[in-house]
Amino acid sequence: NKARLLEEQCQFNEALGQWEILKTIYSPYPGISFEMERVMKRRDQQATATIKIRWVEQIDSLIESGECEKAEQVLRQAREEFPADQELSELEKMVRQGVERGAEAQRLLDLGQQLWATQRSDEGLALLRRAFQLDHRNPVIRAILVNTLLEQARSQLDKNWRSAEPLVEEALELDPGNPVAVGLRTLAEDGKRNELVEACISQARQAQTAGDLHGALVHVEQGLVAYPKEFRLIQLRNTLSRSLDHSPGIDTESFMSRGPESETLAATQGAGSGAKPAAELPALGAETVRSDPSPLLSTMAHAKSPQPSARSETTAGQTAVEEPASPAMKPAGRKVWWRTALVLIIVLGGAWAVRHRGRAPGSQFPVPAPTPQATIRQGVLTTPPGGKIFVDGQLRGTADLVLELAPGSYQLRAELDGYASTTLPLDMKPGTAPSPLEIVLQPEIATPAPGNPTIPLQETPLRLRAAMPPVKKKTPSGTQVMAPSVAVESAPAPLVLTGYLQLKRSPASLQAVLEGGSEPQPRVLPGDHMELKEGIYTLTATAPGFNKLSIPVHIDLGRTEVVELTLQPVKEPEFDMKKVWEMPGNWAAEGDWLVQKGGNFVLSNLHPITGTYEFTLWRKSRSIQWVLDYTDERNYDLFEIDKKSFSRTRVRNGKKGQTVKVPHKLEKQVYYTLQLSVSPEEIGTRILDGQSWVTLDEWKDAGSVAGKFGFYIPGKDQVGLSHFKFKPR
Repeated sequence: NKARLLEEQCQFNEALGQWEILKTIYSPYPGISFEMERVMKRRDQQATATIKIRWVEQIDSLIESGECEKAEQVLRQAREEFPADQELSELEKMVRQGVERGAEAQRLLDLGQQLWATQRSDEGLALLRRAFQLDHRNPVIRAILVNTLLEQARSQLDKNWRSAEPLVEEALELDPGNPVAVGLRTLAEDGKRNELVEACISQARQAQTAGDLHGALVHVEQGLVAYPKEFRLIQLRNTLSRSLDHSPGIDTESFMSRGPESETLAATQGAGSGAKPAAELPALGAETVRSDPSPLLSTMAHAKSPQPSARSETTAGQTAVEEPASPAMKPAGRKVWWRTALVLIIVLGGAWAVRHRGRAPGSQFPVPAPTPQATIRQGVLTTPPGGKIFVDGQLRGTADLVLELAPGSYQLRAELDGYASTTLPLDMKPGTAPSPLEIVLQPEIATPAPGNPTIPLQETPLRLRAAMPPVKKKTPSGTQVMAPSVAVESAPAPLVLTGYLQLKRSPASLQAVLEGGSEPQPRVLPGDHMELKEGIYTLTATAPGFNKLSIPVHIDLGRTEVVELTLQPVKEPEFDMKKVWEMPGNWAAEGDWLVQKGGNFVLSNLHPITGTYEFTLWRKSRSIQWVLDYTDERNYDLFEIDKKSFSRTRVRNGKKGQTVKVPHKLEKQVYYTLQLSVSPEEIGTRILDGQSWVTLDEWKDAGSVAGKFGFYIPGKDQVGLSHFKFKPR
């Protein structure tokens, strides 16, 4: 019985041992030899099955990881030992299909990269997606697809955040922890926020211009539903509220207490403003508006169309009945009387105060009162919110708040329990409207109090548990740290030693790449604040037109390392702009500019004129005109740019040909940086818009360019010229 029990438990060697004992004790036991042969056969079958299971497990693991070529090699070895096994035959089919898919995926990957390199980004990205679908376990294809998605999103982000957002989300699905994708998603959310806020402000200003203060507040409150801490909306709401306070017959407190979702908020909106009544505006929650602001934006766009008035709709034979006045429009009666009396008292008291202001006792002449200095409003936010804000050591409130400060220099300090105090200078310049200032507070690092045990970092992972509330302590360096007493307890997670890196970029467009330390490979830093493991890193900064900079960075436990990346512009050889012109004495120097007044055709001595010109013009008159292929006053090609458009005209034998005009979007500029590419095949004109060149005109088959280059400055017109460069073809 014991031998059979062990056999049922697949313990065949132990069962054979029991049969051997029985054979020794009682050899005539019937059927004992058959039983022993049967158990030995089952033992051999178990050993064979175990070997096969190990082969199959190894092959399945390689297929799952996408290593089909290695799986094919292992499968050949297994088939030598089990040539007729049906399961291995099926695995062989799977491996063959995986190898074919991998080869096709590699072909699509190579083709997609080639298309991407030739600026056919959409086609290349589609092929990369197909390659990933065929071989989604391949880490190389995944990494290339993620990087391509992020590059495409980065190129579209400045133009249209809506097209960039799905690309970033797709990259985050493939690589949830990608820091570049996280940074780009933040920029896309900023674009979404700015679009919604600007739409709310635009509609509110339109309603305010039309005299509909209630309707203006409706649009502001709709924006605050999505972004309750948006400083621009809060500032506009305060302005509109003050305007309502000074409007007769309007109870501002009653209006503001109804909240942004009240159905009666727009009951008194004027029909002439064209603003949509509040009852018709969508009741959208903050998360809904943030995720997709389109319903709210479309509602605001619809609000521009005027609504027909019900009073004017009458039919033949009917008498138009005037609707009763709204309660908000009725006279306030006794309430208006005592308000009028109160205003009269205030006016008389103010007049008396003005008459006696600044008069010294016993003096017959008033002493001039000091002129009040205009204040500047500065919004201050902290991350995390709730920080205490000090100005020159005086507590001014809790963030988020708006400071009203006179022009001058201040020391701004933010404090929050559990975070290090942050101090920074604040310069308030008169006549400016500064953007809201966000202060990012860094967590303080808890240190063991005296008498508590030392924490061995090399042993079991531990964590610190505060035994009493944290307190602030002055260190010899003068900085504040948290110094709570601590107790030691076991924790399942390892203790990660981290510090913080803060970047200050100049120029702001420079690209920073971090490598070394705990970074497995170099990565671009999209933001200026990040948490890093303790170690030594290398920062490399690059920007077009600037020299490359590489510096080492030491990240210490709990400390914030502030690194200023300041790039020096590439020095170009000095160029004497006056020597370019046939009559250099007619140009007058004004700082970095050369200015010419009048002179008609002011020609250069460059020859030949084919090549690339680059210069900055100062439009001191209505427009700026220059010429190419000038042979005499009756034959030349005339180019002109004013505040709205660019144009060109060919003049032959004193007669002007057809004028080609191209509008541009730089109406508010008086300075233009232009680039001219001159050749017999084409004359191209480009203008610098921010950081990128925009093509204004490509004149194909322009013909001969054997004449001269110069400016046409008629009458009293003036032209300012700076940064003139010419590179011959």
